[in-house]
Amino acid sequence: MNKEQEMVIQQAGFKLSGTLSLPAEPAHTAVMLIAGSGKVDREGNHAKFKSNIYKDLSYFFNSIGVAVLRYDKRGTGKSEGVYNETGLYDFIGDAAAWLKALKETGLFKQVIVVGHSEGTIIGPAVLKQEPADGFVFLCGSSGTGAEMLSYQNEWLRKEIRETNGLKGLLFKALKVEKKINKQTQAVYSKIAATSDAELKYRGVKLNAKWMREMNNFDLRDYLSGLSGKLLAVEGGKDVQVKPGSAQDFAEKTGGEYLVIENMNHLLRERTESHSLLGLLKEYKKELKDKPLHPALLDSLLEWIRR
Repeated sequence: MNKEQEMVIQQAGFKLSGTLSLPAEPAHTAVMLIAGSGKVDREGNHAKFKSNIYKDLSYFFNSIGVAVLRYDKRGTGKSEGVYNETGLYDFIGDAAAWLKALKETGLFKQVIVVGHSEGTIIGPAVLKQEPADGFVFLCGSSGTGAEMLSYQNEWLRKEIRETNGLKGLLFKALKVEKKINKQTQAVYSKIAATSDAELKYRGVKLNAKWMREMNNFDLRDYLSGLSGKLLAVEGGKDVQVKPGSAQDFAEKTGGEYLVIENMNHLLRERTESHSLLGLLKEYKKELKDKPLHPALLDSLLEWIRR
């Protein structure tokens, strides 16, 4: 049975908390998980959305004899700080501090970083500061932050244009696509015009610092000379990142890549197409009904053993 222990570090004046999960037998390899975007904790859970994606990944790695470190982002869970005042480079610095702390335990012969979604952006920047023995790029975007955000916005507008039936008629009558485009431009204009970390827009508090930094971030600046073994994985049913990102990452770094055709962004099996308009509802159903994709787990097991 795996053993979990609380791990705490001090970083940039904040106390950050995580879980070091150890398998039943002594582990020679450890994985550090870097979470995706949003105010999610070490398990991958948000106040309004429970996925347990990183908890599930931890249990998988423990089952094959690999230790796992997963942690609460700054301003989430038990970690101090204010999430809406934490920028992308703050998250990079925090992840680098966690990786250093994991290595300094002296418990493991090799340490691998697994970045999911936004974690694939943070990971290479971390490895430039703090090398590891391997990196897994899991369902990420390989270009600039602006390109990623633009891709998601364009996909959403395309779905609105192509919606049929009564809902489609309502979208057209209410000029929903035009309003979304106008609102998106207004938000980014306000964010660009201020240096404030947090911005309030129509009653909603936004992490303006993160959005500015993400918009200007280019992953390609961090890909040359990455150390360790590299694996890039994407899902054929992932609508949150541009198809071909895993191949692009692998070609730029000399790593391996794999496309699991019927896997979505939350690493579950998906045979039908996803809709960004109904994504939350679809995710909730699949998280309830389906485990992590078996093909992904088999691929991770084989890669780590090699």
